[in-house]
Amino acid sequence: MRALPVLISAAALAVTIAAPAALASAPGQGSWGRPGGHSSHGPQAMQHRLDRYLDRLRNDLHLKKGQEDAWQDFAQTLKARAASAAKHWQEARRKRPKTAPERLDQGIRFTQQRLQSLQALEKAVKPLYARLSPVQRSVFDLDFRRHGGFHHGHGRRW
Repeated sequence: MRALPVLISAAALAVTIAAPAALASAPGQGSWGRPGGHSSHGPQAMQHRLDRYLDRLRNDLHLKKGQEDAWQDFAQTLKARAASAAKHWQEARRKRPKTAPERLDQGIRFTQQRLQSLQALEKAVKPLYARLSPVQRSVFDLDFRRHGGFHHGHGRRW
């Protein structure tokens, strides 16, 4: 008789733990109950975040006419980086290395691509930065520290 309450408790616990996972993976639903998956992942979500980020930064900088060309180069570079990052992310998911040498090769390839991406960003940031006023530079410096080029677990990677 003592086994029955224990069995009922175990069953209740199992349902409590399994129900959210079952609901999250209902047919046609993503991990948060939205069609297609978690809304913060994937190339379209990255592009949407980047567009919002660029709009906000542009407004915060209060750009003048003489700064527009450099801004456009900067924005296009960030968009190209985002597209490249999405492509590399999809490639990494599709071609998972099986051996240690394959993982090293992939890591070296991704590191080289990241370096090229940072060099392209540098070529876009420096002309824009040179055209910014001291106040605009302060805004840009603070924002870039949070969201810009380097990504060591902090900020965004475009």
